[in-house]
Amino acid sequence: FKFKKEIISKLEEKNLIKEPNLKSTSKLNPQSYEFLVEESSLQEVLSFIEKNPLPDKNNFEISYTKDKCKISVVNLEESYNLNIASIIFEALHEINVNIEMTACDNDHVSVVLKSNDLYRAINLIHNKLYEEDYLL
Repeated sequence: FKFKKEIISKLEEKNLIKEPNLKSTSKLNPQSYEFLVEESSLQEVLSFIEKNPLPDKNNFEISYTKDKCKISVVNLEESYNLNIASIIFEALHEINVNIEMTACDNDHVSVVLKSNDLYRAINLIHNKLYEEDYLL
């Protein structure tokens, strides 16, 4: 855990990680740590990680997946007391979109999903928030 935290903080300092508080929704390996980087920074991130000493090379794996996208919904109106996260999660569940990573706080919700689900997801989230009277 200490190694992961050190590497992640160094990558954050270099501004290579986008939204480091994203949490994986995978239950396959609770020991794993996932984060989001732009494709243009991928090679630099992989190079940086490989140059740092790994604590236990036998139990360490670096992998990456392309064709992901991030949707963020920002709540700019403090007067709205909504659980935006539940609205988004329910909407994506309705159309069987798999959420791969999430980040939530009082001001925003971010989800990572497959790129080919982007337009369906954005359209439905927009409809749920604006056309179904949640924000009116």
